[in-house]
Amino acid sequence: MGDLWTFGDSFSASSNSSEWFNLLIGDFKGTSWYNNFCDSRDVQTIMDTFYRNLCNIKENSLVVIFLPTLARIRYPKKEVHFDKIFESSYLCVHGGEENMDNTEYFSHWPYREFPKGTPRKELDFPFDYLDLVKIDNKLVSYVYNNQEEQKEFRRLLQDDIDSIKPVDFAKLLKTNKANVENWNSIFESLKKFCKFNLIFVSWTDEYNSKNVFGKKELTEEIGMWHTKHDEFNETNGKSGLEWDEHFSTQMNKEFSKWIKNKYPNYFNI
Repeated sequence: MGDLWTFGDSFSASSNSSEWFNLLIGDFKGTSWYNNFCDSRDVQTIMDTFYRNLCNIKENSLVVIFLPTLARIRYPKKEVHFDKIFESSYLCVHGGEENMDNTEYFSHWPYREFPKGTPRKELDFPFDYLDLVKIDNKLVSYVYNNQEEQKEFRRLLQDDIDSIKPVDFAKLLKTNKANVENWNSIFESLKKFCKFNLIFVSWTDEYNSKNVFGKKELTEEIGMWHTKHDEFNETNGKSGLEWDEHFSTQMNKEFSKWIKNKYPNYFNI
């Protein structure tokens, strides 16, 4: 029996017993499992973490990759912080901790809450200088180690709350059709190439791909889509969490059951 691997954002959390990953490992036939997730993590970092661990994934393993919205961006950390996690993050590893590469080279604060003050100082240039600023309506090309270009870049940064933030422009670049199709072609190639069982799921419908079970497809397959906010309303606040769009207790159960039924050889069901 191979191992169980998951990569994702907060929808892959395994910090309490009611979440779907922990429900999977409760019935998993194998002896090793690895869950690497981080709140607000972007697609590129999720996939990069997966790529870096390809050498550690056995041929008969099951890998679940939970994809977020494409709108997210990532911020480069200063080298001294590569081994530090600034966001809420959790590793659930059993049976071979040395077999997972979990280095975090980037940070993943939501672009609407671009880090201010101390958190921003943990980031590398130019993001340690950006804070609700504009780039003088220009796109600036710079060489990282060119001090003169860095000085010019800093000169162009101006406080102007009426301007579009540079991170908003980055969001625009990531949500276009070309980027969607590029990712979809990568997912398709990986599914054809990888010898282990690989499944892509998402809490959005942005991918619209036969290789990704998005929110619409999961709702149809599972027969429901239920959030913590739904649970809060239905229980008059006794459980769930108001305005939280993550899986409810019931949805975690149903999603884990769906995975088990899709790959019954891996689980005691």
